[in-house]
Amino acid sequence: MALFRLTRDELYKYLDEPFNPPTGENQGRIEFEREWWNVRNHLDRVLSNYGEMSAYSDADYNLGEQITDSRGLGVEVTSTKMLNRQLVSSIQSFLRELTQDWEVDLAYYDGNDIMHLFIGRVDFKVYGDNAFCNMIGLR
Repeated sequence: MALFRLTRDELYKYLDEPFNPPTGENQGRIEFEREWWNVRNHLDRVLSNYGEMSAYSDADYNLGEQITDSRGLGVEVTSTKMLNRQLVSSIQSFLRELTQDWEVDLAYYDGNDIMHLFIGRVDFKVYGDNAFCNMIGLR
């Protein structure tokens, strides 16, 4: 698996662009929303094997419910127990089963900065220090 490190400038640019948006496809809005909810709910089931969801950030993670024109889903991680290689592998396995290319952003605030791990089917993009990479089993 390839690991790409992002600078702060690259991170901000990456966050500003939708991932694999549905534009230009023969897919209507209703179909995309159905796809989005299906992927989001399945991802929540994967995440729930490793921790508890809370919309108020008082558990292990928060997975939002706001649909955007992107096949990227953001997860706010609020517990270090969620930052492990098994979770990352489970998410990547799930992404490989999808017919469309999706990406998951695990975001974690370490007290100083927000770290990001973008998980794709075959690669990872990371903005974070070595301690963050070690926690999630990537070097």
